Amino acid sequence: MKKAAYAGAKGAYAHQAMMRYFKNDIFPVEKENFAGVFSAVETGECDYGILPVENTITGAVTQNLDLLAATELYICGEILLGIEHQLLGLPGAELDGVCQVFSHEQALTQCSQYLEKHRQWLKIPYFNTAVAARHVAELNDPACAAIASAYARDTYGLITLARDIADLKGNTTRFYVICKEKQENPKANKATVIFTLPHKPSALARALTIFGWHDLNLCRIESRPDRRANWEYRFFADVEGAYDHLQPAFTELAAHCAYFRVLGCYQACTE
Repeated sequence: MKKAAYAGAKGAYAHQAMMRYFKNDIFPVEKENFAGVFSAVETGECDYGILPVENTITGAVTQNLDLLAATELYICGEILLGIEHQLLGLPGAELDGVCQVFSHEQALTQCSQYLEKHRQWLKIPYFNTAVAARHVAELNDPACAAIASAYARDTYGLITLARDIADLKGNTTRFYVICKEKQENPKANKATVIFTLPHKPSALARALTIFGWHDLNLCRIESRPDRRANWEYRFFADVEGAYDHLQPAFTELAAHCAYFRVLGCYQACTE
């Protein structure tokens, strides 16, 4: 059975997304952090990695974009996962008795309005939502709670003290599935590219115009500092279309760029 790496512990949103993407036909490998996931795929320890790259509330997971740019790995798939944050506690615990809340810093941010109503609680950033849930189970203290998923609740024998506590409903995270070798997928209808541009007037405008000339839908673009030079930037772009349809635009764009690379062509997730 093939192996896939994810950051966190069993019950994490990434673990849930992985099992759904591979339809449970995968051996999950826990890693302490995102860098560990990239390393596991680069070294061949794992065939795949799964990483969050964008959330509908907090935006891009910039650390993973930077790590992806620093490797020669490819994107071979994506999956969208609905995120329902719950406040979890020990069996028998009561909401009125909570004093400390553990969770990943992004989950704490995504639930800021709910947490603002409980200013007396000590909010403690933790490695991962599932690791936070496991920690609360291990502490065995009814005054401690975690923000995590129902999946993590069931994994660690906790109960729900409050459900659906995120600031916005419909909270969704997009995950990339990464691999070491480029994969051909006849159902691919989306591509992600990274490029840098000459530091001169209208360089970005001209690059974006190329997508328009070829009647392509640029569905996302992010800029990140290029660590090789101050005040230079890398651009990540998602483009809809089969690769054969995208290739002419990519060829033209590459000629316009200081650096250009196709990070992957894959089937877009619409769930």
